[in-house]
Amino acid sequence: MHQSNHRGFQGRFRVGALLFALSALLCSALAQRNRIFNHDFELGNVGFQSDYVYNPNADGSDPQRSLAPGQYIVTTDPSLHHHEAISYDDLSRGDGMMLMLKGATIPNQAVWRQTVPVEPGPVYAFKGWVSIWTAQSPPLLQLRVNDEPIGVFNFPEPPRPGLWYQWHFEWDSSATTGFQATLSIVNLNTSAVGNGFALDALEFYLIPEPTAILGLVVGLGGLAWRRRFSSRE
Repeated sequence: MHQSNHRGFQGRFRVGALLFALSALLCSALAQRNRIFNHDFELGNVGFQSDYVYNPNADGSDPQRSLAPGQYIVTTDPSLHHHEAISYDDLSRGDGMMLMLKGATIPNQAVWRQTVPVEPGPVYAFKGWVSIWTAQSPPLLQLRVNDEPIGVFNFPEPPRPGLWYQWHFEWDSSATTGFQATLSIVNLNTSAVGNGFALDALEFYLIPEPTAILGLVVGLGGLAWRRRFSSRE
Protein backbone atom coordinates (compact mmCIF):
# COMPACT_ATOMS: atom_id res chain seq x y z
CA MET A 1 0.00 0.00 0.00
CA HIS A 2 2.81 2.36 0.95
CA GLN A 3 4.61 1.60 -2.32
CA SER A 4 1.44 2.30 -4.28
CA ASN A 5 0.99 5.68 -2.58
CA HIS A 6 4.63 6.54 -3.22
CA ARG A 7 4.25 5.76 -6.92
CA GLY A 8 1.09 7.81 -7.03
CA PHE A 9 2.89 10.75 -5.49
CA GLN A 10 5.74 10.43 -7.96
CA GLY A 11 3.25 10.37 -10.82
CA ARG A 12 1.47 13.48 -9.56
CA PHE A 13 4.81 15.24 -9.09
CA ARG A 14 5.85 14.45 -12.65
CA VAL A 15 2.51 15.68 -14.00
CA GLY A 16 2.78 18.88 -11.97
CA ALA A 17 6.33 19.54 -13.13
CA LEU A 18 5.35 18.90 -16.74
CA LEU A 19 2.34 21.21 -16.47
CA PHE A 20 4.48 23.95 -14.96
CA ALA A 21 7.09 23.67 -17.71
CA LEU A 22 4.48 23.63 -20.47
CA SER A 23 2.55 26.57 -19.04
CA ALA A 24 5.72 28.59 -18.57
CA LEU A 25 6.67 27.95 -22.19
CA LEU A 26 3.16 28.85 -23.34
CA CYS A 27 3.14 32.10 -21.36
CA SER A 28 6.57 33.01 -22.65
CA ALA A 29 5.59 32.28 -26.26
CA LEU A 30 2.39 34.32 -26.01
CA ALA A 31 4.07 37.22 -24.23
CA GLN A 32 7.12 37.43 -26.45
CA ARG A 33 5.13 37.92 -29.64
CA ASN A 34 6.98 40.72 -31.38
CA ARG A 35 4.67 43.70 -31.97
CA ILE A 36 7.02 45.34 -34.51
CA PHE A 37 6.21 44.84 -38.18
CA ASN A 38 9.17 44.28 -40.54
CA HIS A 39 11.41 44.14 -37.48
CA ASP A 40 14.40 42.82 -39.44
CA PHE A 41 13.86 45.02 -42.55
CA GLU A 42 13.65 41.99 -44.82
CA LEU A 43 10.58 43.56 -46.47
CA GLY A 44 12.58 46.66 -47.35
CA ASN A 45 11.52 50.25 -46.81
CA VAL A 46 7.99 49.49 -45.56
CA GLY A 47 6.12 49.43 -42.25
CA PHE A 48 7.94 52.26 -40.49
CA GLN A 49 8.43 56.02 -40.65
CA SER A 50 11.57 58.14 -40.39
CA ASP A 51 12.41 61.82 -40.18
CA TYR A 52 15.45 60.96 -42.28
CA VAL A 53 15.31 61.05 -46.09
CA TYR A 54 15.26 57.77 -47.98
CA ASN A 55 18.06 57.67 -50.56
CA PRO A 56 17.95 54.46 -52.62
CA ASN A 57 20.62 55.82 -55.00
CA ALA A 58 23.39 56.30 -52.43
CA ASP A 59 26.62 55.05 -54.00
CA GLY A 60 29.63 54.06 -51.89
CA SER A 61 32.01 54.17 -54.83
CA ASP A 62 31.52 57.93 -55.26
CA PRO A 63 32.04 60.31 -52.28
CA GLN A 64 29.76 62.85 -53.94
CA ARG A 65 26.92 60.35 -54.09
CA SER A 66 27.46 58.64 -50.73
CA LEU A 67 24.76 58.57 -48.09
CA ALA A 68 24.55 62.11 -46.66
CA PRO A 69 23.73 63.24 -43.09
CA GLY A 70 20.05 62.73 -42.36
CA GLN A 71 19.60 60.02 -45.00
CA TYR A 72 18.94 56.26 -44.82
CA ILE A 73 18.67 53.18 -46.96
CA VAL A 74 17.74 49.51 -46.43
CA THR A 75 20.69 47.40 -47.56
CA THR A 76 22.69 44.20 -47.23
CA ASP A 77 26.08 45.93 -46.95
CA PRO A 78 26.89 49.50 -45.80
CA SER A 79 30.00 49.71 -47.98
CA LEU A 80 27.74 49.81 -51.03
CA HIS A 81 26.37 53.20 -50.03
CA HIS A 82 29.12 55.22 -48.34
CA HIS A 83 32.80 55.57 -49.21
CA GLU A 84 33.85 55.46 -45.51
CA ALA A 85 31.76 52.42 -44.58
CA ILE A 86 33.28 49.01 -44.00
CA SER A 87 31.69 45.88 -45.44
CA TYR A 88 29.77 43.57 -43.08
CA ASP A 89 26.59 41.49 -42.83
CA ASP A 90 23.26 41.88 -41.09
CA LEU A 91 22.74 40.43 -37.62
CA SER A 92 21.24 37.02 -38.27
CA ARG A 93 21.14 35.82 -41.86
CA GLY A 94 24.43 37.02 -43.27
CA ASP A 95 22.75 37.96 -46.53
CA GLY A 96 19.76 39.81 -45.07
CA MET A 97 18.77 43.43 -44.77
CA MET A 98 19.57 46.18 -42.27
CA LEU A 99 18.58 49.82 -41.87
CA MET A 100 21.66 51.93 -42.68
CA LEU A 101 21.75 55.58 -41.56
CA LYS A 102 24.01 58.63 -41.57
CA GLY A 103 23.31 60.73 -38.48
CA ALA A 104 21.37 63.95 -39.02
CA THR A 105 22.83 67.33 -38.06
CA ILE A 106 19.36 68.56 -37.05
CA PRO A 107 18.46 67.57 -33.45
CA ASN A 108 15.46 65.50 -32.38
CA GLN A 109 15.05 63.63 -35.68
CA ALA A 110 13.58 60.13 -35.38
CA VAL A 111 15.65 57.63 -37.33
CA TRP A 112 12.84 55.06 -37.02
CA ARG A 113 9.24 55.20 -35.81
CA GLN A 114 6.35 52.75 -35.68
CA THR A 115 2.97 52.53 -33.91
CA VAL A 116 2.25 49.12 -32.37
CA PRO A 117 -0.71 47.54 -30.51
CA VAL A 118 -0.49 47.30 -26.71
CA GLU A 119 -2.66 46.38 -23.73
CA PRO A 120 -2.64 48.99 -20.95
CA GLY A 121 -1.07 47.74 -17.73
CA PRO A 122 1.74 45.25 -18.48
CA VAL A 123 5.45 45.93 -18.81
CA TYR A 124 6.97 45.68 -22.29
CA ALA A 125 10.54 45.15 -23.46
CA PHE A 126 12.00 47.27 -26.26
CA LYS A 127 15.07 45.56 -27.70
CA GLY A 128 17.18 45.95 -30.80
CA TRP A 129 20.66 45.77 -32.29
CA VAL A 130 22.88 48.57 -33.56
CA SER A 131 26.24 48.59 -35.33
CA ILE A 132 28.54 51.32 -36.58
CA TRP A 133 30.04 51.32 -40.06
CA THR A 134 32.65 53.98 -39.31
CA ALA A 135 34.65 54.41 -36.11
CA GLN A 136 34.33 58.20 -35.90
CA SER A 137 31.73 59.76 -33.62
CA PRO A 138 29.34 56.85 -32.98
CA PRO A 139 25.62 57.58 -32.50
CA LEU A 140 23.93 58.08 -29.15
CA LEU A 141 20.53 56.41 -29.45
CA GLN A 142 17.59 57.43 -27.29
CA LEU A 143 14.62 55.04 -27.17
CA ARG A 144 11.17 56.58 -26.78
CA VAL A 145 7.59 55.41 -26.30
CA ASN A 146 4.90 57.98 -27.09
CA ASP A 147 7.67 60.60 -27.33
CA GLU A 148 8.77 59.88 -23.74
CA PRO A 149 12.40 58.70 -23.33
CA ILE A 150 12.78 55.27 -21.72
CA GLY A 151 16.56 54.94 -22.07
CA VAL A 152 19.75 55.91 -23.86
CA PHE A 153 22.06 53.26 -25.28
CA ASN A 154 25.76 53.79 -24.59
CA PHE A 155 28.25 51.77 -26.60
CA PRO A 156 31.05 49.97 -24.79
CA GLU A 157 34.31 51.87 -25.14
CA PRO A 158 35.38 51.90 -27.86
CA PRO A 159 32.79 50.33 -30.18
CA ARG A 160 34.13 48.37 -33.13
CA PRO A 161 32.78 48.90 -36.65
CA GLY A 162 30.95 45.89 -38.06
CA LEU A 163 29.98 44.40 -34.69
CA TRP A 164 26.40 44.30 -33.47
CA TYR A 165 25.49 45.62 -30.00
CA GLN A 166 22.15 45.06 -28.27
CA TRP A 167 20.04 47.47 -26.23
CA HIS A 168 17.26 46.36 -23.87
CA PHE A 169 14.90 48.78 -22.11
CA GLU A 170 11.52 48.31 -20.45
CA TRP A 171 8.34 50.36 -20.59
CA ASP A 172 5.49 50.28 -18.07
CA SER A 173 2.20 50.71 -19.94
CA SER A 174 0.10 51.28 -16.79
CA ALA A 175 0.02 55.04 -17.42
CA THR A 176 -1.41 54.72 -20.92
CA THR A 177 -5.13 54.59 -21.63
CA GLY A 178 -5.00 53.68 -25.31
CA PHE A 179 -4.37 50.45 -27.12
CA GLN A 180 -1.49 51.74 -29.24
CA ALA A 181 2.01 52.99 -28.52
CA THR A 182 4.36 54.87 -30.83
CA LEU A 183 7.93 53.64 -30.62
CA SER A 184 10.78 55.81 -31.87
CA ILE A 185 14.56 55.90 -31.96
CA VAL A 186 16.35 59.26 -31.93
CA ASN A 187 20.07 59.83 -32.45
CA LEU A 188 21.22 62.49 -29.98
CA ASN A 189 24.56 62.84 -31.79
CA THR A 190 24.28 65.57 -34.44
CA SER A 191 27.87 65.45 -35.70
CA ALA A 192 28.34 65.53 -39.48
CA VAL A 193 31.63 63.63 -39.08
CA GLY A 194 31.36 59.86 -38.81
CA ASN A 195 28.04 59.13 -37.09
CA GLY A 196 27.25 56.22 -39.39
CA PHE A 197 25.27 53.28 -38.05
CA ALA A 198 22.78 50.51 -38.82
CA LEU A 199 19.81 48.91 -37.05
CA ASP A 200 18.47 45.36 -37.15
CA ALA A 201 16.22 42.86 -35.31
CA LEU A 202 13.99 45.29 -33.41
CA GLU A 203 11.66 43.77 -30.81
CA PHE A 204 8.80 45.02 -28.66
CA TYR A 205 6.97 42.44 -26.59
CA LEU A 206 5.05 41.94 -23.35
CA ILE A 207 7.03 40.66 -20.36
CA PRO A 208 4.99 37.89 -18.66
CA GLU A 209 4.16 38.43 -15.00
CA PRO A 210 4.85 35.59 -12.51
CA THR A 211 1.20 35.69 -11.39
CA ALA A 212 0.06 35.03 -14.95
CA ILE A 213 2.29 31.96 -15.17
CA LEU A 214 1.08 30.74 -11.76
CA GLY A 215 -2.53 31.22 -12.80
CA LEU A 216 -2.02 29.20 -15.96
CA VAL A 217 -0.28 26.45 -13.98
CA VAL A 218 -3.16 26.25 -11.50
CA GLY A 219 -5.71 26.25 -14.30
CA LEU A 220 -4.00 23.50 -16.27
CA GLY A 221 -3.43 21.54 -13.08
CA GLY A 222 -7.10 21.75 -12.20
CA LEU A 223 -8.14 20.53 -15.61
CA ALA A 224 -5.70 17.63 -15.41
CA TRP A 225 -6.96 16.53 -11.97
CA ARG A 226 -10.58 16.84 -13.06
CA ARG A 227 -9.93 14.71 -16.10
CA ARG A 228 -8.08 12.14 -13.99
CA PHE A 229 -10.83 11.77 -11.42
CA SER A 230 -13.55 11.80 -14.08
CA SER A 231 -11.84 8.83 -15.75
CA ARG A 232 -12.08 6.87 -12.50
CA GLU A 233 -15.84 7.31 -12.19
